[in-house]
Amino acid sequence: MTPLVKRVLQSRRNLCQLIVMAVLLALGINLVASWFAGHFSDVTWVVWLVGLLLIIITGLYLVHFLTQESFISHEFEAALVFNPEKKAHVEIDEYDFSEKFNLTLNALFVENEAFKTAWELEQVFPLQTEKSASKETKDEPENTDEQKEKVSYFTIVRVDAEEEEEEEAPKKSILIETAEFCLLKFLSLHLSAYFGQTPYDKAQIVTIEREHIPDILLENRVLSLLTTPIEDRQIFVKSGINKHPPKGEVHSIYASNGAVYERFNLILPKGTEITRPQPGVIRLEHRHFILEMKCIFHGFCLNLPRYFEELYIGSDSKEIAPRKLDISVSAQLRRSSFALITGWTYYQWIDSFMEYMESHVSFEAFLERIDWQSVSTRIRVSRFLEHRRKQRKAQQEHSGDAEVI
Repeated sequence: MTPLVKRVLQSRRNLCQLIVMAVLLALGINLVASWFAGHFSDVTWVVWLVGLLLIIITGLYLVHFLTQESFISHEFEAALVFNPEKKAHVEIDEYDFSEKFNLTLNALFVENEAFKTAWELEQVFPLQTEKSASKETKDEPENTDEQKEKVSYFTIVRVDAEEEEEEEAPKKSILIETAEFCLLKFLSLHLSAYFGQTPYDKAQIVTIEREHIPDILLENRVLSLLTTPIEDRQIFVKSGINKHPPKGEVHSIYASNGAVYERFNLILPKGTEITRPQPGVIRLEHRHFILEMKCIFHGFCLNLPRYFEELYIGSDSKEIAPRKLDISVSAQLRRSSFALITGWTYYQWIDSFMEYMESHVSFEAFLERIDWQSVSTRIRVSRFLEHRRKQRKAQQEHSGDAEVI
């Protein structure tokens, strides 16, 4: 993953070198042009016109050379595992996105059962009808000969989503709103860690609090509920935290019944605005940069690695429905940022945020972190050895019985 800010700074250094070379080249051309102008005074205007065109073409090329490195985009494939029968999300241990998603869902359902009803009505459990149909077939009487001769088929189908379909998103979706909340929480944690370790001028930084984003709070029900102050939430009335608050700022509260309070705050360069152009899209806009996070869910299947359902999740493959959630993070530096000489510290968090998102959201990165390929290989070898051991034991027992006879 090539960092955006680092890449732009390197391009600017290259541009400075090109400018120096261009000045030297222009000086040489000027000397030659002066010599020609002295001998062909009648065509002096031609030389001037050619020189002007060369300068314009060179300038346009240099601008294009610099601006083509000002955009970066990365797409991550997140994993969501559902239990169609229970209409529930199944958590994947140590996978940060799955753990945060599951914690948020549980907190939402504990506090407001209406959200649980809305969740169960969403089309995120496509295997439910298939499973119920399979149960009905099991109850039917078996025809010994016919059942043995029947052949079952497993079909893999590829469906290409149309461009219009990809852009459209449901106006209200618990799944999308929960994913948005998780992404914002990851962004908040990363920004707090970055500016907590980086020396900066407080006048150049602003903390965006809950009251600064009314539009998002009105549209995202998950964010609106879980960031509401505890004094306005019935589920925290008996906690006593409001009457006897601890010293310092309360950032999070986790109750044993699953209730959650999350303080919303984003530490960003002054002048940054946060918007939600459409469901599933969060955008940060500043005069020097634009950062956009997008999550899209089409309900497409996700192929989990071998043995993963049984030995890591602890569920049978027929009981769960793994689905993928497409998450993209894109960033662009505006042209005004190219004139910056200092102050890049306030924008280099964009590069580290891309890496942070990959490590916390990407399911592929999670599998690499736990080294599942090596683990599955060891599992396969151990099962093979166990099978061989059982075969040898059975052969020894069979040979022993034969000798006794």
